Amino acid sequence: MKFKIYKHEDGFEIAADREALKWFSEICLALSKLSDADAKTAANHYHLDEYLGNAEPGSIPLVILYKPDL
Repeated sequence: MKFKIYKHEDGFEIAADREALKWFSEICLALSKLSDADAKTAANHYHLDEYLGNAEPGSIPLVILYKPDL
């Protein structure tokens, strides 16, 4: 599985293989299913970072956050 987050022009870009894209979508889906009560706990986010072993070397750290009141 290959997942990389890097600066691109004025923002950032995520590059991933098929397996990593499915994994990323599963993370987003799981976060979207949290209850409002769970959204107020530490379960409301997911870290992607090279040091955690879930992003390629040189990736920009990323946090996916479920924020129901956004």
